[in-house]
Amino acid sequence: MSKFTLKIIAEHVGGTLKGDPETEIIGIAPADAAQGGFLSFAENERYLSKALESNASALLVPFSDISTKKSYIQVDNVRVAFAKVLALLYPENKPSPGVHESAVIDPSATVALSAH
Repeated sequence: MSKFTLKIIAEHVGGTLKGDPETEIIGIAPADAAQGGFLSFAENERYLSKALESNASALLVPFSDISTKKSYIQVDNVRVAFAKVLALLYPENKPSPGVHESAVIDPSATVALSAH
């Protein structure tokens, strides 16, 4: 798991940041599970009040009038931004390229340098 500032996350999702740009985020969670250091999200008004009352350090929300002391990032589409933040915080674990010494490969085969 990685950690990023809200400024970097806002730039990554193309959102508008309101609040402390240096707030560090170490994870993302729904409002009822979010703790300090986490980014929570509210896709619509129905979930916004829960997100505002959560222990999350910051929120990912749609563009609307919001009154809170929490830092937040406003985006056009919360679901798309959520997916981008997940990929940023929890990058896919890719194996190192290479061919294992025990692999049996036909001498006429061409193996890409990126193979693993």
